[in-house]
Amino acid sequence: MLIQDRVIFQPMSSFGDMFVRTGIVNALADRAEHFILPVYSGKAGLVETAKSLYSENSAIEIMEYSDLVANSDINKFIQTNKVILYEEFMPSLIKLNDDLYSDIFCDEQAYTFFDFPYSYKYTNFRFPITKVLS
Repeated sequence: MLIQDRVIFQPMSSFGDMFVRTGIVNALADRAEHFILPVYSGKAGLVETAKSLYSENSAIEIMEYSDLVANSDINKFIQTNKVILYEEFMPSLIKLNDDLYSDIFCDEQAYTFFDFPYSYKYTNFRFPITKVLS
């Protein structure tokens, strides 16, 4: 089921976010023709890790951004390229940490929010087969 032809996802600014949400990213990218994943370029190795981790999924494009606070790079990209921003998919995990989810771990909250089974964290985590990093 195609959710949209061009989708931009919640920015990744840490290794923890990237690995926790990999199952979500792959599940959503499988339902989009072009899936843009913004990755913060100010953290050493983060962009390279994302490029390697998602190298086998042709729908995923890694977009580097540098403005961690205002996300102005991402907003400019959205306006210029006319992509769909799923704002209902944009809350930070901190915002998810309310009374509704107080009894489950942070990474489980993300999967609960997207209505994906928590098992996707493991079953949709895909290791790259080809080597991208030099």
